[in-house]
Amino acid sequence: MMNISTKQSNKIKILSFCSIISVVWMHAYYLESERWPTMYFAQKFVALFADFAVPLFFIISGFLFFANFNEVGGTTNFFISKIKKRMRTLILPYVIWCTLFIAEIFIIGSFIDLNTDYFAYCRQGSWWNFLLYVYFKPAAFHLWFVRDLFIVILCSPIIYLFIRYLPIYVQVIGLLLLGVFQFVPMVSWGLFWFTIGAMFSINQREIFYFIKPKLAILCLIAFCVVVASFVIFDISLASNQYYAAPVILLGVIGIWKGSDCVCTFTSIKSISHYTFFIYCSHIPLLNIVKTIIYPRLLESSIGCTLGFFLSPMITISICLMVGKLLLSIAPSIYRILSGGR
Repeated sequence: MMNISTKQSNKIKILSFCSIISVVWMHAYYLESERWPTMYFAQKFVALFADFAVPLFFIISGFLFFANFNEVGGTTNFFISKIKKRMRTLILPYVIWCTLFIAEIFIIGSFIDLNTDYFAYCRQGSWWNFLLYVYFKPAAFHLWFVRDLFIVILCSPIIYLFIRYLPIYVQVIGLLLLGVFQFVPMVSWGLFWFTIGAMFSINQREIFYFIKPKLAILCLIAFCVVVASFVIFDISLASNQYYAAPVILLGVIGIWKGSDCVCTFTSIKSISHYTFFIYCSHIPLLNIVKTIIYPRLLESSIGCTLGFFLSPMITISICLMVGKLLLSIAPSIYRILSGGR
């Protein structure tokens, strides 16, 4: 059984929290920034740099999923137990948050004319397509990670057999096919990163244990240089699958191995358990905050810069306050919304 030390457990919690903060900032992008080259560069750099966050979530998820593989005494029982637990910690909050999101859209739409696909499906009477759009697409777009993670978890028995019984060179080739060529529709990206985390856990190794600190720093510097180059030459990382995975891997390694000093901050650790709540609740709150800020700050580059930094900070602060309030007055509801985290 892979034993996770207290230090590594804290590192996982704090890095997960920092990663979700990066995701919020990535979603805070203002299209108006294109009028000011410096601001445009800064926002695009942040958005591309934050691409490390979701892969890191998948790696951590794969690592934790197999951390106690022998605990239940048998592979069949293990997978059944784990999948049942993920139904409660992933699928239940996923359905609730998607429902809350669409309810908010309908409430807002009753006051403001929103030209969206949600209402189009209703007008057409296509309720099946509407349900698919809300719960599978999903309507709350940022929850695609939860959807893909659960699909990947359903593939966990195959992942285990792949790691346990195939030679290492076959595993490397398989990972290349997943990450670079993405031969499995829709879930290749998640499978690639989840499997990397699973490989360390099943082999009872810490994540990226073989990477030395100096090499990790070089990886992080290289990642920043590549991201800056992509911004300068207006290259989209997400649309270039052949080098997206290798580039992001540089960032993931650099962030993971170079974050030990950050992971000692007790102030971050004390609020790190709100990570999943912030992730689920920051949309559409962030869009509302941006809309309120928009007319007042976006008439100059300085104002746009303030809007870019203020809107995520305000959004995260509200999410934390709501999360803390809900935890204190209705802990059972909070636990359901946060998947027991």
